[in-house]
Amino acid sequence: MRLKLTGLVVSVVAMSLVPASSQALPSCGSWGIVSSPDVSPSENDNELSGVTAVSPSNLWAVGRYFFSESPDPESTLAEHWNGTVWKIVATPNATDVVDGTRYNAGNRLNAVTAISANNVWAVGAHATFFDDSVPSKTLVEHWNGTAWKIVASPNVGSGANELNAIVAFSASNIWAVGTFAEGPSDGDHDRPLALHWNGTSWKSVTVPAFGTTSRLYGVAKVPDTSQLWAVGEYEKIDAVTGERTGGALIEKWNGSSWRVAATTTNWERLNSVTAISSTSSFAVGNSIMRWNGTSWTLMPNAVPSNGGYEVELEAVTRAPKGDLWAAGWRIVPGTLSYASLIERWDGATWSVVPSADRGRTLLQGIAKAQDTNRVWAVGFSSDLTPHRTLVETYC
Repeated sequence: MRLKLTGLVVSVVAMSLVPASSQALPSCGSWGIVSSPDVSPSENDNELSGVTAVSPSNLWAVGRYFFSESPDPESTLAEHWNGTVWKIVATPNATDVVDGTRYNAGNRLNAVTAISANNVWAVGAHATFFDDSVPSKTLVEHWNGTAWKIVASPNVGSGANELNAIVAFSASNIWAVGTFAEGPSDGDHDRPLALHWNGTSWKSVTVPAFGTTSRLYGVAKVPDTSQLWAVGEYEKIDAVTGERTGGALIEKWNGSSWRVAATTTNWERLNSVTAISSTSSFAVGNSIMRWNGTSWTLMPNAVPSNGGYEVELEAVTRAPKGDLWAAGWRIVPGTLSYASLIERWDGATWSVVPSADRGRTLLQGIAKAQDTNRVWAVGFSSDLTPHRTLVETYC
């Protein structure tokens, strides 16, 4: 497979690492923490946002790190599990011209998917440190078995572009979704973004917008079909009164085009989606929705009420025996602190499963390792210190 590399200059920042020592995996039956390294952990915030599994002994997690005491630009972060230990693997950062100077103006990776041990893709954005003067652009990176490299990816409009999720049918059929703004200073008019990899290059594919603003955060393929689900949120702003309404947005790729498949109206937001079959899919966020082959419906009480405080599920994955796992976070009632949230679908109900918090904990990605009962969740933890990467596992 020939990769079309971007013409952007890239930089790889020298890393001061705290290595993760080899350790036995936690016992099955409960969630346990697996040691993961950080870049200069006494100075930098380190966060993991997505995880994928090639095999039980070959996993990738991606995210970002940045200096915690000042608003310095972010840098990409990738970590690899070899069956014994998590290790940081160098990733490039795209550079951008700001006020006549080219440098890392902020890079982050939001999601990752694996086709094989030598074919792994991660997506996110660069120029993420600036709001209007330098709009962010899509960032796509590829692991070829030896090194991570930036691959050219298109941008739509003249405003900010960002990729939030990625899924692969095959090495020559990969999709990434996210958001773009039609022009600078146009955050109230974001539009859904979809890019497709055909084995040679990434191309943008039109996705219908809904409302004044619409964004996509998650994508999943439907097994044994050429179809996709993409999920996110929308907002409508009344041109006369300025009144705002919004809710969840679900779009479907039918093999030839995208269409709006479902919306809600009570400020629901969906961050991730997984498909079990053509007649069974689930999407999670600040609520949970289910596809029964005919329609998408909200699942009452699937997300805990949490005393009215904010709750957010960031990722969902299929697990053995038809179970589903979802991971995210919640605000601890009566405090400004937050804690992780893990829920399990047993085929009949969603229930909260205790996780392995370490101080303030936020989970952002979850994945099942193939041919095993093991599930992995990633995010970060903080207890009045710089954020540290967090990896948990369950079997």
